[in-house]
Amino acid sequence: MLLMSAGTLWFSSQKLSHEAQEVFDTALVQTTLVVQSLLPDELEEEEYKEAESFLFEIQEQYSEKILGQDERRSGRNRFHKNDIVIVIQSESGRSLVTSHPKSTELSYNKEGFSEQIIHGANWKSFSVFDKKRKLWISSSHLKETRTEIISEVAMSVLPVLLIGTLILCLALYYIVSKGLSPLQKISRDLRARQSNNLSPIVLQQFPKELETTLTALNAMFEKVDIAVQREQGFTDDAAHQLRTPLASMLVHLDALPEGDVRAALNHNIDNMSRLVNQLLQLARLSSKSQQNIVLESVNLNDLCALVIAQMHPKALQKQMTIELINRNQSEVLASATLLEALIVNLLDNAIRYSTYGDDLQIIVDISDNKGCIEVVDHGPGISSTEQKKVWERFYRVNHTQEKGSGLGLSIVREIAIVFNAQYQLKETPLGGLTVKILIPLA
Repeated sequence: MLLMSAGTLWFSSQKLSHEAQEVFDTALVQTTLVVQSLLPDELEEEEYKEAESFLFEIQEQYSEKILGQDERRSGRNRFHKNDIVIVIQSESGRSLVTSHPKSTELSYNKEGFSEQIIHGANWKSFSVFDKKRKLWISSSHLKETRTEIISEVAMSVLPVLLIGTLILCLALYYIVSKGLSPLQKISRDLRARQSNNLSPIVLQQFPKELETTLTALNAMFEKVDIAVQREQGFTDDAAHQLRTPLASMLVHLDALPEGDVRAALNHNIDNMSRLVNQLLQLARLSSKSQQNIVLESVNLNDLCALVIAQMHPKALQKQMTIELINRNQSEVLASATLLEALIVNLLDNAIRYSTYGDDLQIIVDISDNKGCIEVVDHGPGISSTEQKKVWERFYRVNHTQEKGSGLGLSIVREIAIVFNAQYQLKETPLGGLTVKILIPLA
């Protein structure tokens, strides 16, 4: 808007200057032609005084009507100031009649407009040659005159023009903002949506002009939703179908004698069972399934203690200890089942990727008016370049030797989204990884 206003003012000033220059040029032409039309057929020397008086009257009329001068300037040297100067010269260039004595310094030798500099002053003239009388008739005035008058006019016009331009720009800004407000509302609504929200946009909330665009957008949402549901349905069905043969394999595994083969099979079946359970968890976090999730007040401290007791046997297999640090009692708005799954996945990852004999910690606190869970391990950690990638499904850090599905942190992220929680990774001060989850208080 500021650039538009500046451009408008610059264009207006240029236009004003151009129009004023044309007015001054027209006045010179008219003055010269009027003098030519009023001259007698033959101009005798005894008529010079009378002619000079006549020219002076024309000069006075020009000064008052065209240049806007008044009596207060009558005491100034008109030749060197703003008045027009009228000169009649012979064919040879000798000055015969002038409206001012010092104008004899001006010379004219070509018809039309011309410019000449005398004593540092720039004069603009219009001349005609009267072939019948063999005389040069010219009108001149200082270009400084034009600059002064244009400046005076500009100082009186431009403030009004500036105010008008600002009002116009504000009006345009209001009209454009009003016209674009529906698009801005759509942008805000889309930015505020969760990634799993593919519900259609309500068309009645927007002008009819956007109906075609929004209908196409809703159709795209529907197609994406169908594709996501198809994928999640396949995952859910596949996970359910896999649970039966896995349970059967565990039954037959008990019939095998103790040994390395049985231990290896048991380990692989455990990994497959964990993968199936994680796939089922992801299926339960679909957009349609989330509609049935009820958020309630959950005691974060009690739930963490329950999960630690549940995961304690697995930690003992790697000679690990799990310490619960309660810094504040906090009630958060969540689903107890999903929140338990979130903590289980975090603690399971910490056990899997930490070294034997590590001391794990779960810190429960209140931070930024939110319930805070921190799961701290002292394992190899994750580099800053990979910390964003590990939230994606099936992504696994290259340097780890532990076999996994790469779904643990993905499930944590999906559950955090359901709770409108924040999640982040950071390095443990003495080495390792700390996962921090911030959940709104109940």
